[in-house]
Amino acid sequence: LDVEFSSLASVGGVRHPIINAIEVLGSGSGSSSKNGTTTALDLGSSSKTIHTLRHYPNPSSLNTEIAISDPSVIIKDIYIRDISGRLVVQYDAQEMKIEQGIYGFNVAGLEDGIYLVSLMNGSTVVMNYKLIVRK
Repeated sequence: LDVEFSSLASVGGVRHPIINAIEVLGSGSGSSSKNGTTTALDLGSSSKTIHTLRHYPNPSSLNTEIAISDPSVIIKDIYIRDISGRLVVQYDAQEMKIEQGIYGFNVAGLEDGIYLVSLMNGSTVVMNYKLIVRK
């Protein structure tokens, strides 16, 4: 992601793609709050569909739950990757399903840190969000 911020250029700043990407990610909507809500755009269809995901608690130390606004969204797998992108845990979403559109899993075995969670439907990413594990 290479985004230019005019405020940096106007004060003589240097355009830097990595810094700019971090600034874009850092302005997200409450992904580090206790009841974070993330909006995901489904790019797989010709008509753009927006799904809302609620993950709580976040940060988490033991168990966490994911609630998807549209229960008709099919999730087959939940991938948890460390910040470098290495797959740490893969869950079968049907085994983690609490009720329609709500999934729960245990994070007690994960080290403290930031993880990237991908909700998958086969090889298609349905949604991504950040999970913070803090014990």
